This record gives sequence, C-alpha cells and structure tokens, in this order.
Amino acid sequence: MTTSTCASSVDISPASPFPLFGYAARPALAKGLGRPIEANVLTFRSNVGLIYLLSTDTLYGGEIADRLASRLAVPRSRVLVMGSHTHFAPGIDHGLSRLGPTHEGYLEWVADRCAKAIYAAETADNITVRWSTARAPRLFSNRRRPVLGVGLRLPKLGQVVTAPNPKGPVDDLIRVITMWSGSRPVAVLWSAACHPVAASEPGVVSPSFPGSVREHIRNFLGQPDLPVLFLQGFSGDVRPNFLSRLPPKSAKAFLRYVAAGFTTYVEPSREQLRDWDRRLSEIVLATLRRGAVGPARPLAPGFQQATRSPKDWERTIRMVKLNLTEDIAVLATNAEVVSSRVKEVAARAPNAIPAGCLDEVIGYWPTDTMIEEGGYEGCLSQIYFPRLDWGAAGGADNLWRSLLDELYTPRIGPHTTH
Repeated sequence: MTTSTCASSVDISPASPFPLFGYAARPALAKGLGRPIEANVLTFRSNVGLIYLLSTDTLYGGEIADRLASRLAVPRSRVLVMGSHTHFAPGIDHGLSRLGPTHEGYLEWVADRCAKAIYAAETADNITVRWSTARAPRLFSNRRRPVLGVGLRLPKLGQVVTAPNPKGPVDDLIRVITMWSGSRPVAVLWSAACHPVAASEPGVVSPSFPGSVREHIRNFLGQPDLPVLFLQGFSGDVRPNFLSRLPPKSAKAFLRYVAAGFTTYVEPSREQLRDWDRRLSEIVLATLRRGAVGPARPLAPGFQQATRSPKDWERTIRMVKLNLTEDIAVLATNAEVVSSRVKEVAARAPNAIPAGCLDEVIGYWPTDTMIEEGGYEGCLSQIYFPRLDWGAAGGADNLWRSLLDELYTPRIGPHTTH
C-alpha cells in the first residue's frame, strides 16, 4: 500500500509587540522576540478523509482550528491543533480572557499562514514510521505538595500548595517518532510532559524548551526547515525541576517553603536554563538515534473522536485518537490533563502518545481525589476557564473512563465517530 503525507512549517512570530498569554497579570506588551515561534503541520489521508495535525508554539490550540477548517473547507473535527503550552506567546482564544487578551488580527493572520503552508507543502510518498522512548530523570517536578490535613474541610488545613513534591507522579517518558520517505526524514513528532514556564528572558516571545529541542533536532538531521511537531504530554501538575533551598523573602512564600520541606521553585538563570534545555535535547536526540535503527512501520492513519457536552458546561470536552500506524496513536484531549492519568492510558494502549492542550481547552482535568484535596489544579484554576461542573458529568474520573472506553473498546463494524 502506498502511504503519503504532506509536511510543512511556518513562522508565526508576531511582527509587532503583543501581550503574552498564560498568566492573569502581565506587563502590557512583550519586550520583543527571543526566538521565533512556529506552526508545524502534517496532513494525512485517513479512514474519514484528510486529517490536519498542527503543533503550534502557543499556550493551547485555541481558535486556530475553527478558522483553518473554514479556509480548507473541511469538517472542524478533522483539524487538530496542539498547543505546545508555552507561556510566552500571544493569545489565540477569546474565551480565556483572564489569561490575557486575544487580538483578532493576529489570530486571523496565523490561520492564513497555516493554510498557505498546508497548500504549499510537498507530498512525500511511501512513508514509514519509526519510534523510540527514553526517560528524562530529574528534569521534571510534580508541583502539588500536600500539607497537614489534606482532605479535611478546615481553614488553613486540608490544603495542597504549589510547591515541589518529590513523591508526586511525573510522566518522564520522552516519546520520539520519525517519519521517513526512503532514507529522508520527512517530519519528527516528539512528546514530553512538562509545563514550558521558563524562558531565558521571561518578558519576550519564546517557544520555551520545545523550540530549543526543535533546533537541536534540525541541526542533528541537517534539515533547517524540517517540520518538528511537539505534543504536550499530561503535564497539568508538572513543571521544570528548578529548585532552591534558600528561604524566600515574603511571609506567605516562606510559609509555603516550610510546608514544602524547605524547598521552593525558582526562576532559573540563563545558564541553568541553557543546561536544562541541553540535557533534555540530548535525551531526545539519543532517543531519535535509537528509533532510526529500529523497525519501520508503514504509515496507516486512522481517526476516531469521542465528545461530551455535560449540562451547563460552556465548552464540549473532546478526546481524539489519531492512529499513525496500526499500533501507535496520538491520544489528545482539549484539557490540561494531570500526570497520574498516563497510567490509565498505558494500561489500554502501551504505544499511545498522551497529549493535552488540544484546540479550545476546558481547563484542567484533575482526578476526583484532587478535586476533593483542592489546590490549583483541583479547583482554584477554574476561575480562569469557562464554566464547568464535574458533578454534572458524573465526576472527573467517570468522564475520563467513559471517553477512553468509547475509543478503546473493541466493537464490530466501523470504529469511527466524527
């Protein structure tokens, strides 16, 4: 069977200063451009027709998919825009105004750029897929630290604070996929589960670590324009492991520091961040090398989708399974999924690539236990996102398993919803 794909990349760096998106309070405009931000695109012909997979250097996929589907004249469900989750890019989602403004002109311009890149992409035939994985120990840190009385409904007790938790779950598995046309690499997909919340200059536009790794991959393969797609893993409660034992100055931060075992997160210096990026890039490149000599699988795209619209929710929850081969699939959802859910996915599909930040995000997807415990991911973050009620969905765990069952339970006949 002949298999083909179209791959392309395009610069989406703003030409003029824009506010950065991802935090509630920020200076009015970015200071400038630290490193170009991009959109990288793959097009597949699947069981339901053409599928467009995009990786963008933005907080989430946002509203790009809606605009792009209109330009391409395809059903909205067939356009999958995966945000890298960088906190150093302009906004692309009007519905998340508490995380920053979205400028309509920039959003339209990005959609135009992506559409033109898709139309200009050359088709590569006879595609084979290779993949490999490796661990990234001690680079990522769980940020939900329980303090005395977690689970008790008492003031100042029963809390989870945002602080280093060495015993908390972390998905440190790095997943790397390369697509080849003969001996020529056509595209690279890679995944890590960590918030990109650090940049060499916090006030500038930057792709954060996904951009640094992308540059290393292109240099290693000798293709400066190679499409490199980053899939943000289940990182809702995980961030880079930049720690300090020096006590903070403010009283509130000092109490959190004591509760967290006399450890706190710090903003890394340029040297620390450069070293962290280098260590992660070395792991990704070593994984890529191993995959390059591993077994080649034929590209076999397949698409399934499961959605729910619980009562009084402002946004629909969406889970997508995009098969790249018969046994390797991207499992993506429009939420910031917490790291402990990786185990449930791995139990059903060991070769699945878990990914969050798809399109218009509903917010965090915690576990029922985390909702009871509270903390930022459990409930506090919801003030920044559209209204939802986990109770109306039968609980966060129930909704999660319901969508997984729909995508992974064998059935007779066509296995597609769209």
